[in-house]
Amino acid sequence: MGRRHLLANGMLADLLLFGAFLVWAVLDRISMKHRTQRPVPSVPPSRVNDLIAVAGGLALYAAFVLWLHGWLIGIPLRVS
Repeated sequence: MGRRHLLANGMLADLLLFGAFLVWAVLDRISMKHRTQRPVPSVPPSRVNDLIAVAGGLALYAAFVLWLHGWLIGIPLRVS
């Protein structure tokens, strides 16, 4: 099973799909700047919240790179 990467082996269907995601994300970001923001209920502000988010994100990233990519995608990533 060969490796496929969008930029190296981009087929028209792939480019259309991911290009549409990109266009949607850019337009959503632009429209968000023009909307009136609603108050969002949240936990009290704290540096611990940021630490939890960063640590959780790094843990998920490491798990995906080391184990989950091979299990979910079928091609394990080489870590050199």
